[in-house]
Amino acid sequence: MTHEIVISDTHFGPYREKRDRNRLEYLRSLIRGSDRVIINGDFWDNWWINYHDFINSGWSELFRPLREKNTVYITGNHDGIARTKNKLFWDVTVRNAFQFKRGGIGYAVLHGHTLDSWRHADQLVEHRFIRSLYPIGKWLQEHALTDGFSNRLYRLYKTWNEEQKTQLDKRYNPSVWKIVGHTHLAEFDTQRRYINAGMIDTHLKRASYVEIHDNGPRLVHLFTPRPFEQ
Repeated sequence: MTHEIVISDTHFGPYREKRDRNRLEYLRSLIRGSDRVIINGDFWDNWWINYHDFINSGWSELFRPLREKNTVYITGNHDGIARTKNKLFWDVTVRNAFQFKRGGIGYAVLHGHTLDSWRHADQLVEHRFIRSLYPIGKWLQEHALTDGFSNRLYRLYKTWNEEQKTQLDKRYNPSVWKIVGHTHLAEFDTQRRYINAGMIDTHLKRASYVEIHDNGPRLVHLFTPRPFEQ
């Protein structure tokens, strides 16, 4: 059965073969097995790598498979400015929401960074000094999260998901499935037709994405360790 997939928040930074090869191959397989790909923001991370270095990195091995799937690229708050004329890995770029129907069911896909009250915090990170600390934060995320801190993070991210739901309920008809990312916390809320696609980082052993079939969507979880366990 053909289907579309929605992936979010891969946050590609500097490519390191030993660390990143497994994630690249996992994504390549996922892309090739789909009918169409929707990248729902934060595909690469301009707080960590510039656009020139990104498109010339090992991640470029995914570009051709993505182009072959007529990929829709929804930009998030970490994507920076891509040279849209080149269409390196996408067919269509979208800055806000991408809306479509499949099997008579309506979908609105958006990254979600414009929905929350803390979006202005991104402006703080634009400061050069703060950005210089970003790789340290990435390292801490990978190596230094304790169980206690992870539980606090989970509760915080859950609150952000609830904030997204509140804003989306105001914007869209209840019959429309709303698919977002941004918070990295995967969630499937059937009652409110809300899906957070979560993130894909197999190195951190967290991976989730959304499949959309003619009979509806489903959230696929492959790893659910702390701090993003349900």
